[in-house]
Amino acid sequence: MAQILAEARHQEFAIAADREIVVRGSAGDLRRVVLNLLDNAVKFTPERGRIEVGVSAQGPTALLSVRDNGPGIDPGDLEHIFDPFYRSRGANGAGSGLGLALSREIVRLHGGVIQAANRTAGGCEIQVRLPLASR
Repeated sequence: MAQILAEARHQEFAIAADREIVVRGSAGDLRRVVLNLLDNAVKFTPERGRIEVGVSAQGPTALLSVRDNGPGIDPGDLEHIFDPFYRSRGANGAGSGLGLALSREIVRLHGGVIQAANRTAGGCEIQVRLPLASR
């Protein structure tokens, strides 16, 4: 779905995965996290921008990263973007400010962490770290 939205905005959408990564949890809830992150990336990346999704294993954790080359997040907003009902000063369009708050809670309930940072080359990166499922 996010790829269709990205294509409508002429955004380049790239996915890179090391191998199959397996985590334990609610597939529906974790899918919601991924869709929230991708939806935000599409919204805040300019037309003809680039969105990169990466999945890898790092020790005992799975790392999902969503990177874009949009304007990034205002430094004053970075510490609040996961707060319920928070909308950044640059937010436009529809949205309730609940997507990232819900994502943080889902990730926490799955034993993981979520964080956001601005990229030095421009844009934003959101990382989700979850425990790998034991085989």
